[in-house]
Amino acid sequence: MPKKKRRHRQTTSQGNWPDWLDDWLTENLPPSQYQYIWCLHCEHVYHAANWAQSGRACPNCGASEALDGWDWKTIQEANNYPLVPQEGACYPQYGKEG
Repeated sequence: MPKKKRRHRQTTSQGNWPDWLDDWLTENLPPSQYQYIWCLHCEHVYHAANWAQSGRACPNCGASEALDGWDWKTIQEANNYPLVPQEGACYPQYGKEG
């Protein structure tokens, strides 16, 4: 009996699940603070899918997710920012200016 060919499983850069599942989760789950990444370099926040589409770099300034990408929850809790941020908005690390 011939061996079955195993289909190559494409995974995300994280290697956790197939790309199609990552896309489905992004499109079908309600927004939460865990789906957003804040950039230390420019202090803007974007959906994690936008960072992925930008090659794991900030869509605004191009900073590396590995070095400058922080979970939105960290910034949100420290500054009482909204639970779900306005995408593309600037949120200073140490609270609102002024």
